Amino acid sequence: MAARQAKTRAWWDTAAARYDLFVSDLVIEERSAGDPSAAQERLDVIDTVPLLETPDDETRSEVENLSSPPGGR
Repeated sequence: MAARQAKTRAWWDTAAARYDLFVSDLVIEERSAGDPSAAQERLDVIDTVPLLETPDDETRSEVENLSSPPGGR
């Protein structure tokens, strides 16, 4: 577990130089869970990363109804 966390931390430390980063409400929720001090550290890493807008229910429904290729989803 610690090795995976270290890899993730290293990725976040260098990713902004290679990618346009965005986070969603789900990422914020996931990073907020668990030990409060650890959660704050996780949130601090993404505090300058733009937040994606949460789609409204109608948009979400349209996306869910899109066809997927065979074997997709």
